[in-house]
Amino acid sequence: MKFLRKLRYKSLKNSKLSKYLGYAIGEILLVVIGIFIAIQVNEIYEQKKQDTEGDKILRSLLTEFKLNQSQLEGLISDYIWVYDSADYLIGNYGEQLNEIPRRTLDSLMGGILYVPEYYPSESVYNLAISTGKYDLIKNDSLKIAISNTIGLLPLYKMTSRRVEDVTFNRLHKI
Repeated sequence: MKFLRKLRYKSLKNSKLSKYLGYAIGEILLVVIGIFIAIQVNEIYEQKKQDTEGDKILRSLLTEFKLNQSQLEGLISDYIWVYDSADYLIGNYGEQLNEIPRRTLDSLMGGILYVPEYYPSESVYNLAISTGKYDLIKNDSLKIAISNTIGLLPLYKMTSRRVEDVTFNRLHKI
């Protein structure tokens, strides 16, 4: 830059306007090229930041889905226990409840009356949707799979209530 400045002053002193304009245009071009480079670097930085944010959302969703899966697996074993308790009670005693020892009856009734409920976590998904960060996930098929999975949560909740109804209907037969 110092070199260009000296040439510009020299050209103005010697009354060579055309040379001065050439150097001035050269300086302007250098500034414009510098601005374009800065814009490009900024765009690359912003894209990398968005990619990182998208990856962070995916990791959080994975953690949330694993938590929900773990809760479902526990729920399934609880449902099996409730079913087995009711099945044992009906199969072995039918309507003769007065023949069951009190302690056994209490244990079996406790098993039947326990109805596990499913409360899945949807907070990461809802936060990503409400903040607009869900769009940072680039893979469209993954976004569809996530949305479909979240869409199934009400069905799981309804199934939990249905199991409760079936359990109590079965209990009323006793």
